[in-house]
Amino acid sequence: MVSSALPSKLVPPEPYGLVSRHRLFNEIRQAPPRSLIWIAAPPGAGKSSTAATWLHAGVGSAHQRHGIWYRLDEMDANPCLFFQSLKRSIARLPGAPVDALPDLTPEALPGLHEFAENWFEELLRDEGRPPYLFVFDDVHRLPSEAAPLGILPILAGQLRADDQVLCLSRQDPSESVLATLPPSRLIQILDLRVQIDEFEDFKRDLGSSEELTRSAFVARLRQSGHWIADLVVASSSRLPLRQLSALPPSAFTQFFSSYSEAERQGLLATAFLQAGHEEEWGALGGADAVAAVMRLAEERSLLTRLVNGALRKHDLFFEWLKAAAEATLAPGDLQKARLHTGRLLLGRGELLTGARLLLEASAHEEVEILVRDQAQDLIGAGQNRELLQLITMLPERTQAEPAIRISQAYARLPFEPQAARADFAGLWRSLDPAAEASLYVQAVYGEVRAALADWSLDTRLMALVAETRPALDLVREAPEPVRHQLAVGRALAMLLGEPTHPDVPSAHAELEQALPLLPPTIQLSTGSLLANYFLWWRGDLEAGRFQVDALRPLVGRADIPPLATLSWYYAAAAVAFRDGNGEALRRLADEAKAFAHQWGISHRLSTIAWVLAQAFAAEGSHADARGALHQYERIVGYSRGANIPGPHMLRAAVALSAGDHDQAIAEAHQALSIALKSGASQEIGNQTFLLGMAQAAVGDEAARVSIAELRELATRARNAVFALHADLADAFLAHTQGRMSEFVQLWARMGQAACRLRFRQITGMNRPYLGRLANDALSHGADVRITRDVIELWRLAPPDNGSVDERWPYPVEFYCLGGFAIHLRGDKIRAGQGKAQRKPLELLWLLIIADERGVSQDLLADQLWPELDGDRAMHTLRTTVYRLRKLIGAEAILQEDDHVRLNTTIVRTDFGRLRTALSRLNDPRLPQAERGVAFDQVLRLYRGPLLPGISLDSVIEERERLAGALVSKALGFLMTLDPADPITAVRVHRLRTAAPDMKLPPAIARLWSVEA
Repeated sequence: MVSSALPSKLVPPEPYGLVSRHRLFNEIRQAPPRSLIWIAAPPGAGKSSTAATWLHAGVGSAHQRHGIWYRLDEMDANPCLFFQSLKRSIARLPGAPVDALPDLTPEALPGLHEFAENWFEELLRDEGRPPYLFVFDDVHRLPSEAAPLGILPILAGQLRADDQVLCLSRQDPSESVLATLPPSRLIQILDLRVQIDEFEDFKRDLGSSEELTRSAFVARLRQSGHWIADLVVASSSRLPLRQLSALPPSAFTQFFSSYSEAERQGLLATAFLQAGHEEEWGALGGADAVAAVMRLAEERSLLTRLVNGALRKHDLFFEWLKAAAEATLAPGDLQKARLHTGRLLLGRGELLTGARLLLEASAHEEVEILVRDQAQDLIGAGQNRELLQLITMLPERTQAEPAIRISQAYARLPFEPQAARADFAGLWRSLDPAAEASLYVQAVYGEVRAALADWSLDTRLMALVAETRPALDLVREAPEPVRHQLAVGRALAMLLGEPTHPDVPSAHAELEQALPLLPPTIQLSTGSLLANYFLWWRGDLEAGRFQVDALRPLVGRADIPPLATLSWYYAAAAVAFRDGNGEALRRLADEAKAFAHQWGISHRLSTIAWVLAQAFAAEGSHADARGALHQYERIVGYSRGANIPGPHMLRAAVALSAGDHDQAIAEAHQALSIALKSGASQEIGNQTFLLGMAQAAVGDEAARVSIAELRELATRARNAVFALHADLADAFLAHTQGRMSEFVQLWARMGQAACRLRFRQITGMNRPYLGRLANDALSHGADVRITRDVIELWRLAPPDNGSVDERWPYPVEFYCLGGFAIHLRGDKIRAGQGKAQRKPLELLWLLIIADERGVSQDLLADQLWPELDGDRAMHTLRTTVYRLRKLIGAEAILQEDDHVRLNTTIVRTDFGRLRTALSRLNDPRLPQAERGVAFDQVLRLYRGPLLPGISLDSVIEERERLAGALVSKALGFLMTLDPADPITAVRVHRLRTAAPDMKLPPAIARLWSVEA
């Protein structure tokens, strides 16, 4: 139905024979940049001829312009069609960035302003391009509330200095234009009447056909009332155009008395076509019609020649000729004229105008066939609103037919998903699946799609699954694609809406088997939903990752609807969240936001924000988590209202990750209350695990109820994510209540579940809290291997109170006492001893002996490269830090506030542990037993001098200080002990073994003999 030729509405008039009016050109030229030039005048005043000559006559740089001519009509009130036609006109211009201009789809309509800004910004971005001149003709034909009237000021705001936009209308600017543009940028040209001082323009452009004198020009001005349409009509014209509207249609024969009867009949046969080529006039009225039209073309006020060779009737003449046809043609001939013109327009892709003519010709069946045959193509092309208008033209009995109602519901789905869902639900429940299998299945699948369009997963999906079960047997004889679509629809509804259903495993298998057979447009969205099911409903990270990777080639394809691509981004972001890959997650989020902005569907980014809030909270980026939460709240508040659990759930998750358990409990209670009303088991489970974990973290016995409900739901839904959270909550509660023996067992069970799942991040994760629990688990005898695996999986940091269990698995460990060694994840690595590797090691040794603040960059540069000036030394330091990171890992070294230090959350040194033990040994506030443990640890750690053989001044100084501190603090502690206690003697012996050259103070020498 779509012609490849440029429609006549996008073709400017041929300038030959038109007058270039420099008085008006000067007004256009003086308009300030980024203004909207509004030319308003009655019909026949010369609006189109002024714009056409300005475009074509080469005024200033006009010959270099990219000219866009767009004659608007009622159909262009649909913004999707508006941008489609505009893009089609731009596509013919050399160098235009047409591939970067997206099609406006119905999904983007709520974000139309953003879409338009981005669209015009992309079009006009290149500053080296020729200037654009946009001419929008017949703007008055748009309804006052039409969206393109609000788009025109957006275009004006994106113009560059030499660009212009002209609007030609019979009316003053609409309220939407006046409200958007300041008066200084809305230039109105209202007086188009010809002035006497324009004589030279008319003499120049009309003098070739007749010698025009000033007196003749003045006489014509008076006769025409200064209107250009009547001024330029040849003297043989029978009637001024401005008086044509007052001539009754019944005077048609009188008006065309010089035409033959055959020419008059041929002309009437073309009455309903406003613009066309010679062959189109001939198709409607034969050779006589062509002759009549060509003859009329000589009277330039009645027809205008377009630059593509087509002829266009003036609006007044077009309306008058239609009225004449209706008044003079016999009923059969009138019906034939409408029918033939309607079919011709349909062939050109002018659906609404063509359909109206067919209906006026009583060809209702043809329009019905058009709707049925073209519905999917129109929806695929984003012409949903046009399809809805076509449907409203049909008789009520036809509109009530199931096939038409299904097309209507699918057309409404992108921008009214809830209304479409209600339509689909009513339809499939009213249909007989055995007799009307195809329609029944389309309606079932439509309801599922509508529910998933805004994640409205509730009991209605459960009802759909239950009620459509008998239909599986009733459609066995239907074609395979019909059965296939029903199976896919039910499987999606079951997996996402009722995951506790016993048939979920078979539905899951059927969906995976069917997925490769689906068309790409459905495959991407369905596969992305399946990936999300794996990641959130099941807890199968590898299956979700496989789906995301397998679907990646479909992302960004031109034939893929933008919402399908966005659904892939949701799934890919979920994989990055579960992987704990913050860098990938932020990159995907930026890509999704840019993609949504390009297509004007930023209002559909709520799920991205939902994932981001949980991920940022889990990684400890609480400010970023709150930002994502606020973004989510803005989006869902705009698109879905407040009565959903999502905002409360995210507040609970963010609070739980930050350790604010009271707020987490309050928000989770509210979220659960809303979820219970919807009846969706997944939503109920999400809120229950947050509530249970928060209650358990404060020792609330109510957690037991939440945990039991969550376990029961996890079992029925086969949801390993819920099971893990139940295990965590159990461990939390035992730990908080001091039931440490039970805690150790529950921790081991939780650890096994976490290692099976392999999620590096989970919702509500509080890493510092989990780190303390892991340390306590090690201290109380938990399975070391499982606990260490959990610490590594979740990247837990040791408690910051200094009492870290010896078995805590630091990824990076340095041994500096009595020698030097580097261990990465338990494996000793070789550190090169060559000259090239020496400086990174010297840097490392200085960082090892530094305090918790590290070492200033200036001091490091001075110590390591005293021979270099400041800038060269700092540059060399940066290079050396990079090389050291390559050796021990990028995260092992931190640069903050002009200082460099080791990251003590993942790096441990025996020197640092010794320093901590010495501090505890010397702390008189601690019980003597604890100081004794510290004494034993000091002697166990001290295997020899600090970094022996290293001659750096700072290392030598710290080596001597450490040896002195060890002796003095150890002896000071020994002085507090009972000399008669055998353990005291053992400790003295250990101290002398560790420091054989030590000299005992006289007091101790008198108390203990060497043999002691």
